[in-house]
Amino acid sequence: MAVVHRIATHRDALTWATAIRSGMGTLTVKLLALCADGASGIQSAATEHLEVRFDPELFHVQKGLGDAFGMRLRSELTAAHKARSKAAIRSLNLDLEATAREMTDAVAPSPLQQEAAATLEAAQQAMAQIESEQKTVHEVRQTLSLALHPVNLFTGDWQDSDAVERAVEDQLHRLDPIAERLGRKCAVAVASAREKIPAWAAMISAWGKLVRERVAQEAPSAELQRVMLIWLIPACYLAWVSGRNHLPASVRSYLRARSAELLGKVAANPEWSSLPQGLRVHLESVAQECARWFVRCSSGTEGHNQWTARHLHRHHGVRADWLAALKVVHNFMLRRADGTTAAQRFYGRSHGNLLEYLCARMPLPALPRSRTPKPRPDPLGLAP
Repeated sequence: MAVVHRIATHRDALTWATAIRSGMGTLTVKLLALCADGASGIQSAATEHLEVRFDPELFHVQKGLGDAFGMRLRSELTAAHKARSKAAIRSLNLDLEATAREMTDAVAPSPLQQEAAATLEAAQQAMAQIESEQKTVHEVRQTLSLALHPVNLFTGDWQDSDAVERAVEDQLHRLDPIAERLGRKCAVAVASAREKIPAWAAMISAWGKLVRERVAQEAPSAELQRVMLIWLIPACYLAWVSGRNHLPASVRSYLRARSAELLGKVAANPEWSSLPQGLRVHLESVAQECARWFVRCSSGTEGHNQWTARHLHRHHGVRADWLAALKVVHNFMLRRADGTTAAQRFYGRSHGNLLEYLCARMPLPALPRSRTPKPRPDPLGLAP
């Protein structure tokens, strides 16, 4: 949900805090934390001006690892591909020359042929190593996304902060030998990612504390609290994550199946099934709300900002009314794969169609001005 959409000349803490406060002025919401990149301005705005927890988001960590390792590995892969092609051509030419000299007699390969074959083998091994390292970097970036969740995506159980720390550290440890070979820039990217691990662990702990407090307020008994914490909220979380387009279709299908299995356990609980329908619906809405409290990434916002920045540079500026219209389109027009808009997810209820709303309120365009037709020329002079 986009609540603030403006162009500012400064990106200091006061500017960020003022913009966020103005965007939240008419909303009855409470700001619990601010998830963004590691820029000092927005970080200071969260901790000093807004007085909320600052959570480093995952998107820029993945991007930093991809940029640092990807550029070096692509450059090395191109060089290794050229070396392999050159060695293969040289080896082939030497083989053809030897065949031409000795058409009938079988002779041992010459030193030059042996050297060319060894060079070709070394180039092929270098390419295989680089491609393996590229695959490792890609797997680490994907696994970081799968690991940083308060609920285990494969079992549906709660994850504590220590388990998340170990999972993230295990993945970053796979990059250490590659970073040592590639140089300082890659090592700095890995070290920067490691600096975020304590904050990510604190995110998991803070989410769990907030959820338990909310469940204790809403659930009327200890058994219902257990049902919500162990089954209902993890099921809602898995269903929410399954709507992410970046996950493979097989993973999304598994998450939906696991969510349905947990919901089946909720429905089979005697105390839950004996609740009035209205209370069950309320507790389900509370569980969905708690599941969506965990925010770890700002990739959607970054993509929207990048598109807006391109428009800004292309047209040398944008108008405030254009930004306001763009915010409305973003909140009420664009839909995810599950068919929901940002406003629908934010407010928790459906809304009318934006185009129908505009057509019902915008005036009809004016009729074209009537004009007296001009006499058509008669080039042959045949008109009376």
